Amino acid sequence: MLAIVLTYLSAQPPTIITTRSSPLCTAVRDVIAPALGGMIFQDRIIAQGEALMRDMKTAGDAFTLDNVHLGTDVYHLAANNIAIHHDIDHLREMKLDDPKTDAELGELRVRLQAIADSQAASLNIMSGIAQSNDLADIASVGNEAATAISGDRGIGAPNEGASLASIASPVQPGRVGGLIAQDDRNTQAAEKALLPALLPVVNRCR
Repeated sequence: MLAIVLTYLSAQPPTIITTRSSPLCTAVRDVIAPALGGMIFQDRIIAQGEALMRDMKTAGDAFTLDNVHLGTDVYHLAANNIAIHHDIDHLREMKLDDPKTDAELGELRVRLQAIADSQAASLNIMSGIAQSNDLADIASVGNEAATAISGDRGIGAPNEGASLASIASPVQPGRVGGLIAQDDRNTQAAEKALLPALLPVVNRCR
């Protein structure tokens, strides 16, 4: 949905006296279009992370590798999310000295913020799962070492109830698929709500 709108935004905005774009169209091109591009990237990476979490292994090297991939997705999302919020903040600071146009930009900012907030909620869930899995992986290594040491000393395996794994456990596959489903629905609704405010502005800047 947003990708279609971004295609419209890629057109060069109209000029005034052949040298200057209108302030509104400059804002669309320089602030809104990059924010939308970032949100499209976020949608794609969130979907990729959701699929990864759904199929994630629970132990061993495959689990560690899956969680490394999830952590990489989280890293890229976090960096991109900062850039999106910077664009939205820039939009908040812009004043075009025309009450109607300022109101339009204000409405666009509110609706862009709703999308960004929903995507940030998905990012938080993915980040929490990656961190929980990191702890579980560390706990697994710690318990293996403790068991080996205990065996070498002939004192038996460590108490199960006292193990690190009893504190940190990996997120189980099959349960994670629905964790960000509500955020996905919220994001889709927010993107749909953006269009009525965005398309009239875009059409004036083509």
